[in-house]
Amino acid sequence: EYFYLQYSNGKLHKESEILDFLSPILRREIKEHNTEDIRRKVPLLRVGDHSDFAMDVSCVIESTMVFENETIFREKTTGDEMYFIHSGVVEIVVSTPSNERATYLAIGDGCVSS
Repeated sequence: EYFYLQYSNGKLHKESEILDFLSPILRREIKEHNTEDIRRKVPLLRVGDHSDFAMDVSCVIESTMVFENETIFREKTTGDEMYFIHSGVVEIVVSTPSNERATYLAIGDGCVSS
C-alpha cells in the first residue's frame, strides 16, 4: 500500500509527505527497509556491534542521483554532508601544481566520502 500511495493517479508523490502521515515506528521501519541495500554494502552501516548507530544513520539517509561528469563537491571546500555510493563509480579529481585536473582515485559501490 505504501508504494501505491507514492505513485497513484498517475502522479509521483513526495515520500516525505507520505511518511509524515505514518506513525514514528512505521516511518522508521520503512526508512530502514529502503536503506537495507546500502547498509549491506557499507561496512560502517552493517548491523552488528553498532546496530543502533547503523539504524539511526539509515533513517536520515536521503537518496541523491548524480549524473555523469557532475561535480558533487570541490577540492578545498568544507562540506556538511556525507555520501555513500550505492551504485556506479565516482572519480576524485584534484588540481595539479600547474592547475591541471588529474584523477586521484576512482571509488565505487559501498564506498563512503565526506
